[in-house]
Amino acid sequence: GRKERNVKSASEPIPPRPELALLNMGRRVLPLYMPIATVSLANMREHWAKRARRAKLQRQEAYLLSASFKALQPPFTVSLMRVSPRLLDSDNLVSSLKNVRDGIADRIGIDDRDARVVWRYDQRTGRPKEKAVIVEVLL
Repeated sequence: GRKERNVKSASEPIPPRPELALLNMGRRVLPLYMPIATVSLANMREHWAKRARRAKLQRQEAYLLSASFKALQPPFTVSLMRVSPRLLDSDNLVSSLKNVRDGIADRIGIDDRDARVVWRYDQRTGRPKEKAVIVEVLL
């Protein structure tokens, strides 16, 4: 059977990030909380079909949850923050968020390699069993 995830509701407010105040410099920020569990793919040994199923589901969830980003026009910066009980090293962090990035790019209607869009990655520890991605688009 499918396991249920214990995560925050998508309607809960996102806590402010004072460290972004200097970086934003008057730019508008669109925050979004996505209850998507991400895993490190680099050292994972699993059947290709299971990996493909997870990738497809994460990409679809990111696409559906980022509906408010549909009308965005580059240039802008997208910050992806992984929230999980354990932290990853930097290369695993980027690979764990690949499907979320692809889903958001699909929603916006751009190739995720588009040079007009800057992708930033960050992570923080969450509560036990909390797994999510916080997306912030800086316009």
